[in-house]
Amino acid sequence: SQFETFGQWMEAMEGHGASVNFGSFVGASTLRMLGMGQRMGAAGSPERRLMQRALRQSMEEGAFGIASALVYPPGSFAGTDELIAVTAAAAPFGGVYITHLRSEGDRLLEAIDEAIEIGAGAGVPVEIYHLKAAGQRTWHKAVLAVAKIDSARAAGVDIQANMYPYTAGSTGLTACFPPSASAEGRLFRNLNDSAARDRMREEIESPTEEWENLCALAGPQGTLLLGLGRPANRRFAGRYLD
Repeated sequence: SQFETFGQWMEAMEGHGASVNFGSFVGASTLRMLGMGQRMGAAGSPERRLMQRALRQSMEEGAFGIASALVYPPGSFAGTDELIAVTAAAAPFGGVYITHLRSEGDRLLEAIDEAIEIGAGAGVPVEIYHLKAAGQRTWHKAVLAVAKIDSARAAGVDIQANMYPYTAGSTGLTACFPPSASAEGRLFRNLNDSAARDRMREEIESPTEEWENLCALAGPQGTLLLGLGRPANRRFAGRYLD
């Protein structure tokens, strides 16, 4: 089903019923879609105001705050300033900024700094979800990440984190592609175009964009295929990419 507002979705969930109590955040990518669609680039003032209004309405309708996932388009197209401006609309309601960091690998520590900057700039607490150092070459950063969060808390920043207790992440194979490949909602058209596919291959092998290739961090030997929608592809389920 399609829902126009956060409140309508909450009412539908309430009507459907659930075995546990739950609450929800409104997606920063959902707001970004409202303001900017699948376009790359910074949102201008009218688009930001539209996103702020939608966030305020969502808070009034019961959202816990705003949730970003800054590795994935179109959420990854939003810059720090834009996220501060939009998230500030949740502050009067006691909202929380919960975030899947912009990097969990090579720029993990910088991404934590950005989360702190967004929380401080918007005047809201910060929760980092799925805290990890992704990719074997970054494992040493895990202890540094915890130290950075502890240090920020000691300095009075309202920040904490959660993690899942196993040594794997889970995402779609689209996380292997540069964000520009998904701009304007054209990912599957680009994959179907040999010239565009060559450009994507080149970007994957020698990145020029600032983006996080989760497949490269895991390596083909560490990428397990599971959910495959098309019956013809299901024979690959349970096999590694290599």
